Amino acid sequence: MKIVQVYPKLSGGLERYINNLTYELVEAEEGIQFYNFVVYFKGQHKNENVGHSPRINYTSIEVDRGMQIEFSPLMDCINPNLEKAFSSFLDKIEPDIVHFQHIYGLSASLIGVAKEKGIKIVFTVHDYWTICPRLFLLDGDLMLCEGPNLGAKCFRCTINEIEYSNHSLLSSFLLRYQFMKNMLQEKVDVIVAVSKMVKSKLVEENIPEKKIVVSYPSVAVGERLAKKKKANITFGFIGNLNVHKGPHVLISAFNRIESNNKELHFYGSANPLYNATIKQLAKDNKKIIFHGAYDKQSLPSIFANIDVLVVPSICMETGPLVVQEALKHNVPVIASNIGSIPEYVKGEYGKLFEAGNIDELESIMKFIISSPQILERWRNAIPKLADVQDFVNESYSIYSRLLEGEKENKVKINKQHLEVLNKSDYAFLRQFSVPNQLKNVVRMLFEKGYLHIGIFGAGELGEKIFQYVQQRGIRVKAFIDNDKTKWSRTCAEIPIISPADISLFQMSAILVASDWEMEILKQLDDLNLGIPIIGLYSFS
Repeated sequence: MKIVQVYPKLSGGLERYINNLTYELVEAEEGIQFYNFVVYFKGQHKNENVGHSPRINYTSIEVDRGMQIEFSPLMDCINPNLEKAFSSFLDKIEPDIVHFQHIYGLSASLIGVAKEKGIKIVFTVHDYWTICPRLFLLDGDLMLCEGPNLGAKCFRCTINEIEYSNHSLLSSFLLRYQFMKNMLQEKVDVIVAVSKMVKSKLVEENIPEKKIVVSYPSVAVGERLAKKKKANITFGFIGNLNVHKGPHVLISAFNRIESNNKELHFYGSANPLYNATIKQLAKDNKKIIFHGAYDKQSLPSIFANIDVLVVPSICMETGPLVVQEALKHNVPVIASNIGSIPEYVKGEYGKLFEAGNIDELESIMKFIISSPQILERWRNAIPKLADVQDFVNESYSIYSRLLEGEKENKVKINKQHLEVLNKSDYAFLRQFSVPNQLKNVVRMLFEKGYLHIGIFGAGELGEKIFQYVQQRGIRVKAFIDNDKTKWSRTCAEIPIISPADISLFQMSAILVASDWEMEILKQLDDLNLGIPIIGLYSFS
């Protein structure tokens, strides 16, 4: 079974989910081979886990999709250069399944590229990017968005009020929404939702429920260390410190608690823009400790150091792995009652509070400090969670069921016939080939400084090319034609000459615009003119 996984290089939960799935499946199933198509954004450091297994292969490609000064929602839908590279990659690998783990910053059209080759498609929904360009159903005021309203709300959420009358931009948001929806409805065979909440949001947008499989991710947690005995109640936050994850909510609530019998530890890197805010909030409280970045090997000791994990997110969390990790390390969780978190955190072994409600979080933390025995009761009530093997078996089952059906019989054309063709033969549909070819030729003429040219072909095409290049500052010295009846006449007030007279007109290049291009190119080559001869159809 050959599986291609497609995803952008993103750190955090997505990377851990993919690595976990890939490594565990390879260990469990001998007949599986992964080919990961990893897209890096310009400037990112490439660090694929090459060498983990000969059955896990990585192909990386860089795209220029960093900060966009002018945001265009259709960039999420179409990327011709990436489509071409991906198509070639699929032709080389010939996979049984393509599993799209995420397409943020890539192009949703990659799904169609794979589907049109008759390949089975799995798409895992890790967040709400397909229906929300901002990913988290969180608007520009950091308040919850209840839905995209077919893309119309995305327009109001993403642009400023000055552009409200920009109907073209509004249309592009509506088109993005419909394009994404069509891809999920028509091109994807199985949609994997990482929680029931994710599934319900997709169903609200009329994505067929029968296509959606809920599969909770599972992580291996390694050794569980003994809890460190301390006098203080230690609250912990684990993960990247970003505004949508709510560290400011936690710090604000913690600062209000007067008891000295407390500590708050942050593990994770802070967003530079947000760092000043949280450091300012915490600056006068010596009970707040920032540890910075961590690696997964240190998680057992981190969980051994904290009494309770706090997840104060203000966004629609989908499947927070850190909650699962905490519970598997027997650490209770208090968290926002938003997104998929309530599917993991229950009252028997934790506590939920209203997202963004500092007062309510403060009250829960005070209760824990004043009644620390609740933590032992919560720890004893934490249920056994599904292990990694369950997750792996479920994932493999999804792949296997897909391949049980008939493989689409896609008719192909063998490339062998191309070996006997000329480049000009590709232009048999002239209406589609001429515009692109002419743009490429003109670009080359300017790059090389060939600004005084002759056009071989005094027919309708030659005259239109004359108008096109003249408008762009290229001077046509003469038309050249093999038809004797045209010699000494003019076309668009430019003289038509015999090939024998070319040397009289100081041309820096000749552009052949004729259906007899191959014969004319040979004819001019025999004249040894000493200047470039360019075939419109055969130029590459």
